[in-house]
Amino acid sequence: MPGSLDGDSEPVRLRPARETDLSWIAGLHARGRRRYLLSCVRGEAVWRHDLLGRSTDASNFYRVCVIVSESGAGLGVLVHQDSASAEAIIYEVDEDSFDRTNPAVFRHLRAVADAHSKSGERHAALSRHATTLQAA
Repeated sequence: MPGSLDGDSEPVRLRPARETDLSWIAGLHARGRRRYLLSCVRGEAVWRHDLLGRSTDASNFYRVCVIVSESGAGLGVLVHQDSASAEAIIYEVDEDSFDRTNPAVFRHLRAVADAHSKSGERHAALSRHATTLQAA
């Protein structure tokens, strides 16, 4: 997937989640769970723990990012490993936003993987998730 189109700015960007985002993230995730027959209930307390309670040295530490429009409006949340695999753990957006967010999410995950990879190679796990994001 190429960089932003013709040098234009991204129509969406990712930023680190803040404590003030937790209620919105929990609500977005709850609405998204309706699409699945089986899903994990994650209330605001679980989101708070993921954002503020885990040590960055923990093996199950994840980055929590908010996906925002150019105006700063929240479109979605991305939770991913901060490692060379950059595996997306949770990727949830408001309805009809996947087409707008997929390119920026993929580029973000690719940049995380590259930052952690000594050789800059794309890892199989990242490729698998990229294929999933593009197909969505």
